[in-house]
Amino acid sequence: MKSKRITLFLLLSLLFLSLVGGETKYGFEIWSRYQATFENENEFLLTKNQIYSPRGYFTVEPKLSDNIKGRFTLDFVSLKDGVEGASVRLKYAYLDFSNLPIKSSNINFGLIKNYFGTVYDYEYPVYETELSDKEKVVNSADYGVSFNGLLPAGFGFYAFSIMNGEGYKKTDSSVDLNPAFLVNLRLIPVIGLTVGGSVLYEDKTLLSPESVDSMISDSLRMAYVGLVKYNFNFLSLSFEYLSNRIDSVIGAGYSVIGLIDAKRIADIPLELVARYDSWDKNLDATFDGHKRIIAGTNMNFFKDNGVIMQLSYDRTMYEDTTKADVNNVIFQMKWKFSNTLQ
Repeated sequence: MKSKRITLFLLLSLLFLSLVGGETKYGFEIWSRYQATFENENEFLLTKNQIYSPRGYFTVEPKLSDNIKGRFTLDFVSLKDGVEGASVRLKYAYLDFSNLPIKSSNINFGLIKNYFGTVYDYEYPVYETELSDKEKVVNSADYGVSFNGLLPAGFGFYAFSIMNGEGYKKTDSSVDLNPAFLVNLRLIPVIGLTVGGSVLYEDKTLLSPESVDSMISDSLRMAYVGLVKYNFNFLSLSFEYLSNRIDSVIGAGYSVIGLIDAKRIADIPLELVARYDSWDKNLDATFDGHKRIIAGTNMNFFKDNGVIMQLSYDRTMYEDTTKADVNNVIFQMKWKFSNTLQ
């Protein structure tokens, strides 16, 4: 009941602010999903068979002035152990300051996007999250401040961020005293080709020794990612290499995604998508890695009406032979709508 009252209060407050302020955009996005999970494909051991809503977003973006705007997003998550099957949390809550002395730049402050790799602009060509988010290397959002900008002549994008480092799900006593530093760079040398990389660094003894800060369980964290994206007519390809170091433990892996847009070939609103992931959380250990394949189609028959349908099959295969391969069949409908209040 308490969770319901908090959610209702937040929604009413956001609607009130949107009505009394200036130009304000608001939007909803809901994911509705059917999932069947089975192990040991030869025996077809069904372990999950259900329809649910894994994610929903409510966003308000007020324009406070020509140079200041905000974003506030609530993330509704359907959880097995949530309150009556669901919980709500903040996803974004930041101010955006533009028209700075440096041309085409802006500053974000608050609960901001994590400009690491592709996690901040991942468009979900398949239902699964981006590799660094899926393997819990970084979160898609974090509390912090970020200075961002466009390179001249559309040559790319850059971001410099200082963040808590623990992600958007943790605050207060769950956050240690030491910030994380992030540098991100995207370059577009020719139209259709993007190359770039990100580095995240956190020294957890920078501002306090381990004996003072009880939150410290490891002293050094460094993650980096390199990426290449290629888009030409009906074909899109992307490759991402990811590495994560925590003290002396180094994990690494990569993700490859390919997409064919049938609408550009035969005017059929379908996309064929394939993804292959490989991840080893400790390169010095054995039997702790896994691989993942995903294949599916995005049906965009109602995309102009805000509805996208995704049908996917995926399989996760473990190096540890005592673990059974996990297979999923997913049908998902993502629908959204938005409006602007003047």
